[in-house]
Order: sequence, then structure tokens, then C-alpha cells
Amino acid sequence: MSDPAAFAETLREAWSRPTLDEALAGARLVLHPDVVLSQPLVRTRRGFHHFERDMRGLARIVRDLRVRVVDWEAAGDDVWVTFEVTGSVGRRRLRILTRDRFVLAGAVARERRVHMDGWALVRPILATPSAWPRALAVYLRLLF
Repeated sequence: MSDPAAFAETLREAWSRPTLDEALAGARLVLHPDVVLSQPLVRTRRGFHHFERDMRGLARIVRDLRVRVVDWEAAGDDVWVTFEVTGSVGRRRLRILTRDRFVLAGAVARERRVHMDGWALVRPILATPSAWPRALAVYLRLLF
């Protein structure tokens, strides 16, 4: 039996932790090891290790990366979570809202689909030439 409230609270606690390592350890509690991951501008992938690599890659591009659960709602085994992603790309402050759909199987998500404006991340990167090498390296890892 799925418990959307417990799932959302575990995510909230995970992303409120002070370091990315701690946040990922908390996220590991609610994302299945073979979670299916899909998001704009990137091919669909499978496995928590891809989620971890994505987040570490994002942290390489976005200094002082912070993720916060803003709100959530559930419909059956689907849990929709709104996240606020903040940080800096060069001297530019970044604030992106994403709405992710998680499909639960018991206490863990078997699928995560990110719904966001991908250009909200791409625009500040394009406007910050010093971020280009890191961003290109991270993006190429996402593609292959």
C-alpha cells in the first residue's frame, strides 16, 4: 500500500539536509534502485545511479544548489511534487520551479517524470560563458 504523505515528507526531509550527499541518501529511501527517470532535453534512463549523477552534475553547474519541496498532492499511486531549485550560475541567481510526477509502488517511486521549462536552466548557462565547459561535460554524460 502506497503512503503518499510519508513519501512526500521523506522527500522534504531529504532535500532539507545541509549537503548534497545527505540529500541523496534521503532520496535513496524513496526512489527505487531501478527508478525510471524522464525529463526535458534528456533521454529516459533507469536507475538511482542516474538520478544521483544528474544531481551531482547539476551541482557542478549551479553553485550553492538548493532544492526545496514546496507542495505536493496525490491521486492514487501518482504523487505530484513541486520543487523550487535555487542557486547561482556565474553571477546569475537561478530559481526554477519543477513539478515532478512520481509513480509509487509501495513506499518507493518506480518512476519520476520532471515537468519544467528546460530553458529556465539553459538560458543562464548560455549567458555565462565560464559555465559552458562544465555544462557541456554534464550534458554529454546525460546523453550517453
